[in-house]
Amino acid sequence: MSTPFCYAGWQKASIFNPLNGSVIQFNTLNPAMTNYERPAIKQEHTFGNYQSGKTHKLSFGGFGLTQESIDLLQTWARDKTLVQAVCAGTGKAMQWYESVEISEILTDFKGKRNAGDNSYGVVLTCDKHDAQIYHNENLLAYLGWADLNLNGLPDGYDVKESVTGSVFSSNTHSFIASGGPSASLYKTEIVFPISGITLTNSIKVVDPHLDGGTRVCGSRIFNVSFAPVDIANNSIGTPATAGTILANTVVFNTLQSIATVYSIRFEYGIQIGHSSDTISFSFPAITTNGKNTYSTKFMNQ
Repeated sequence: MSTPFCYAGWQKASIFNPLNGSVIQFNTLNPAMTNYERPAIKQEHTFGNYQSGKTHKLSFGGFGLTQESIDLLQTWARDKTLVQAVCAGTGKAMQWYESVEISEILTDFKGKRNAGDNSYGVVLTCDKHDAQIYHNENLLAYLGWADLNLNGLPDGYDVKESVTGSVFSSNTHSFIASGGPSASLYKTEIVFPISGITLTNSIKVVDPHLDGGTRVCGSRIFNVSFAPVDIANNSIGTPATAGTILANTVVFNTLQSIATVYSIRFEYGIQIGHSSDTISFSFPAITTNGKNTYSTKFMNQ
């Protein structure tokens, strides 16, 4: 048994070929074509698996596609090309990272002669347990927030630069300075090829552990598809109390193309000017609905 969801405030969607980077973006969705059905089995935990269930079905369509995009959709369907998809808007985001064939191409001609005036869409289906399909407010939630390999880092994150220690415990990531000027920066990259959306980047300081040293902590988002550009940065110097929330909002304008799959790089960390100190962060978030969905929302369905 599957549970239908309306399109949940999705405003834009993209379907893409992860092997060569071809992307088709739907900028004006048709609610009559847009829906998601998933298994009625719910799980919410700190690990990366979405749910154990079968029969996922995603459909979305919209207006304004170019003839080039329509031709590419039809080519993908005819050639049984494996594709993925993402949706963004004012509700929960969809990250369909399971590669599947297009099940069906939807059309609604409305008696119009021009391709862009008509509505086109796709249907994707997947029947497997533990599919790589995620329906959350937080784009980072699919990574989970755990350290299963016990390397001191949350799973799915890498060290960009670090001269300090790193410990993951009790759902918090702590940076341990060894004395003197030091910095730590941790990153992850997600594929989300939708341009013109507003991303909200938020993270919460769990323990500022002040000792009088000079520090700056924060997080930021990069567009790494082309030249890396810092598109969302938030930071504070010397956080006064535990529970300080760092947040920033930016419109993510990737270059619209069918030649590149766009990536978002999320980074967070701390710089300490002197002395020894520790600072801790809780689960971070990137959302498309303007909310600061940090800390407690792991695999929110």
